[in-house]
Amino acid sequence: MSEIENNLPLVTIVIPCYNHEDYVKATILSVIDQDYKNIELIIIDDGSSDNSVQKINELTSACEKRFERFAFFHRPNVGLSSTLNEALRWAKGEYFAPIASDDLICASKTSVQVEYLRKNLNCAGVFSGALVLKQNGEIAVSRPTKYKKYLFRDIFLNRYQLFSPSQMLRTSLIEEVGGYQSDIILEDYYIYLKLTECEYSLDSLPGVLVSYRRHGSNTSGNYKLIHDERKKILSMYKDNASYPDAMLDFEYTRAKDQLPYEKFTAAKGLWNVFLAKPSLILTKSAFFSVVKFFIPKAVLLKRINGF
Repeated sequence: MSEIENNLPLVTIVIPCYNHEDYVKATILSVIDQDYKNIELIIIDDGSSDNSVQKINELTSACEKRFERFAFFHRPNVGLSSTLNEALRWAKGEYFAPIASDDLICASKTSVQVEYLRKNLNCAGVFSGALVLKQNGEIAVSRPTKYKKYLFRDIFLNRYQLFSPSQMLRTSLIEEVGGYQSDIILEDYYIYLKLTECEYSLDSLPGVLVSYRRHGSNTSGNYKLIHDERKKILSMYKDNASYPDAMLDFEYTRAKDQLPYEKFTAAKGLWNVFLAKPSLILTKSAFFSVVKFFIPKAVLLKRINGF
């Protein structure tokens, strides 16, 4: 008896693509290789100016044979949040799993996460650890996670570790909160807050189920954009009792990310946070951030080696 005959739920996997001609085929193949059968795949090319569409077309026949439902759309660029909302309108799956067109998922990802979601009904979405890849595909670092349930306050105060490429969310809950907001670029942080605001948790499983590729075009590498977007999202919750603490954490993390580029501004920001809440920056990570960027590397090496 097949998995589908056993009435396992349909899973929607979405690949939003934008200028990833060198990676998108590998991403699609990693979805084809899932050991879970009942999958629909939606690929939306968001106005790529490279050969991404051609690369995707080379695999459409294989996708049509492999998946229960398959769709490939391409049109002018409208942004990631709007692209995900477009996929939601087409989706029939009980679960919704976006994966960037330069990332990879392990063969067991879908089956492991479906099993967990079916047993944990108060969980809005499930995640895992990740391998971080260099641009050439070599492993830069492994970031496995431990089992952890995160609630709204954890997300709001930035006390969480959820790798977006590993996400699988309940489609009905995304629809209940109104989907993604089109003018939000940090779409994952926004939807995590909306889902947990409804008293659901986001759960991280132990181990690694995805590979995340790090290169110059990643949004995650643009710290100014990330912080501007996070501040905009936090401002939606000004009436929340934890808002002052959330803004202190925002100022702290922004200052830490500024250290390599704007040392004076970063130092001023860290000092202001220290005056407001010393415990926030009296941590090992904060100490090493300051040491790393304010003491020359050559001096540190001499100290460590006893010269």
